[in-house]
Amino acid sequence: VLIYNGIWAPVIKLGATEESRRIHFPIEAIYAIAEIKQTLTYRVLDRAMEKLVTAARLDRPNSFYGQITENQHITNFDNEGYILNPLFSIILVAGISNRVKFDDLASRFFAINRQLRRDEMVKMLCVLDQGVAFYSKCSESSISVSADFSIDRFQDLSETIYDENPSDCFYHFYWYLLEHLTQSVLYIHGLAGKYGGAKPQTRYVTVDPSATHVKPVH
Repeated sequence: VLIYNGIWAPVIKLGATEESRRIHFPIEAIYAIAEIKQTLTYRVLDRAMEKLVTAARLDRPNSFYGQITENQHITNFDNEGYILNPLFSIILVAGISNRVKFDDLASRFFAINRQLRRDEMVKMLCVLDQGVAFYSKCSESSISVSADFSIDRFQDLSETIYDENPSDCFYHFYWYLLEHLTQSVLYIHGLAGKYGGAKPQTRYVTVDPSATHVKPVH
C-alpha cells in the first residue's frame, strides 16, 4: 500500500487494464509505504522488512525546508540537516502466529533496524490487538515524543513499545501516520485529535542494543 501525492507527480505507467494492480509511481511522490499482512511470523516479518528496505534504498531526493513547491526552493528557509519528506514505512498486521509472542517479534524488528542506516529503517510495526513497536525521542522539554525522522534524523532514538490497551493499536498506527503526513505534505493540523481524543500513551521498554546479529529464520 502506498500513500501517493498525485498533485505534483503523475503516474509513470498505468496498469494494462482498469483492474490491474501493477501501476508505476515515481518514488519521490511516495510519502508512506506499508506491507499489510494477515498473520505475522518471523519469516513474514523478515520478508516484509526486506521489501520496505528495498523501497527505501531507491534514489529518492530529499525535500529541504525551503522546497516550498516542486520547482521553487527558497534557501533562506532551509534548516541544515532537516528534511520534509522522510519515507514512512510500516508493517501492519491483523494477527500473529500462536507460536510467537509480540514482544519477541518487536525485538527482532528493532534488531534488524539496528543494522540499517537511519533512512533505510522501517519506522513502525503494528499488530492489531497485540501492540505497536516504533521509535521515540526526547523533546527540548524532556518529554518523550514520537520520532519524525526529519528534524531528528541524526539524534539517538528510543525503541518503544505500546501494548497497554491492545484494542487501541490501529488508532496508534493511524495517529503516527497522520502526524507524519501532516508534517510532510498535508498540513491538516489538529485533525487526529478531532476524531480520536488524546494522543495514545506509551510505555517504554529497553531492548538489548548488543543483539545486533540477526540469524535467519527457516
